[in-house]
Amino acid sequence: MPPKKRKASGKRAVPPKILGPQLSAEQKIELKQAFDLFDLDGANEMDASQLKMAMVTLGTPECTDKEIDSIIEDFDADGSGKINFQDFVIIMTGKLSEKDGMQDILTAFSLFDDDNTGKITLKNLKKVALELGGDMQEAELLAMIKEADTNNDGEVSKDEFINLMMKVSL
Repeated sequence: MPPKKRKASGKRAVPPKILGPQLSAEQKIELKQAFDLFDLDGANEMDASQLKMAMVTLGTPECTDKEIDSIIEDFDADGSGKINFQDFVIIMTGKLSEKDGMQDILTAFSLFDDDNTGKITLKNLKKVALELGGDMQEAELLAMIKEADTNNDGEVSKDEFINLMMKVSL
């Protein structure tokens, strides 16, 4: 099915996260190789399905079809339903920084979950607070758990921790 033609606003949405990190020469080469691999007709353009495959190939966080369509729409200046290589670099710079951010979040979770239960408990928080030399009261630690504990089981699962960290990093 051909992409819907939309009136282009002339603006490109540039996620704030991509303004900071710069790509290494090796990453730029990898992006060019991935773009060329999925630019099947050599037109220096990529549609939504090609973008999704390139993103998977590069190991970025998984996106739904709706998210991919939204990305294309944000960068598609001429309403063709496609992006060019420059757009691809901007998009992937953001996605690669998200990937690095997720690794940082998982590392932080494992530091709290020192008993490898897959959950952060009050006991875990007390231990970390003590190791860091913090003088936090139990009520403060319980409030921290309550903030992240969306299913109200008194513990913070990995998913709950990730969701909280993603919210606070925006």
